[in-house]
Formats: sequence, structure tokens, C-alpha cells
Amino acid sequence: MKATLMMNRKKIIFILFSLLAVYAIWNARNLLLGPEIDFIEPVNGATITDNPVFTQGIIKNASFITMNGYRIYTDKSGFFREEVGLYPGYNIIEVVAQDRFGDSIQKTIRLYYSGKVPELKFGSTSTSTIERQELETILE
Repeated sequence: MKATLMMNRKKIIFILFSLLAVYAIWNARNLLLGPEIDFIEPVNGATITDNPVFTQGIIKNASFITMNGYRIYTDKSGFFREEVGLYPGYNIIEVVAQDRFGDSIQKTIRLYYSGKVPELKFGSTSTSTIERQELETILE
């Protein structure tokens, strides 16, 4: 009788420790998987007519995030929304997320901007027609 009681206690302790181990592994899965990047908009390969464009997405398990080399931040749920100016033609938006262990992931969106060159202003007056044409030629 006493031996049966001891076996039951060992089984119960084993089951409790097993459940605790499964719980710990389940909660540590985010640390083990590393950072994730999911873009909401714009869609990769899209043709854009508005400038600037808002880039939105969700980043998980990251402690340091950059977009085109500039640091960006997320809210508590991992959502980010950043305004990006586009050049006429082909544009690349690159997001890199790194976790606190040094693991990183990079995702890239390629866009085509078919709109006009924005009018640049220097000081209080807008650029002249000649300057604007020169800038458009350089940017093409």
C-alpha cells in the first residue's frame, strides 16, 4: 500500500514537471523563432502614383528595427507606419529587424513610382523652370 502511494506521488510529480516543461517551451517559442516582418502595405511590385507613400506592417520579436537605414519604432502590438518619399521610377524599401540575441531578418519591397517629380523649393521661392528640368534629368 505504501509502495503504491509512493508510485502515485512520483507519477504526479513527473506529470507536473512535464506540464511545466511544455509550458516553458511554449512560451519561449517566440525567442527561439527570432524576429518576423509582415508588410500590410504597399504590396511588393506595386505601381504607386502618390508620393510620399505610407509603409505599414507588423514586426514581432524585435528589439532594433531599421527602414532604409533609419531607425523606426513600433507600438506595443508591433505595428509600424512610416512615411517614405519615392523617386521617379524603381524604388526599394528595406526593413531589417534584429532581436536582442543578434538574430536578424530582412524584408524588401520593390515599388515603381510613376508620378511626377515633386517641385523642390529653395527658401521662399520655388525653383525656376530650368532648374526643375535639370533636376528631372538628373533623377531620371
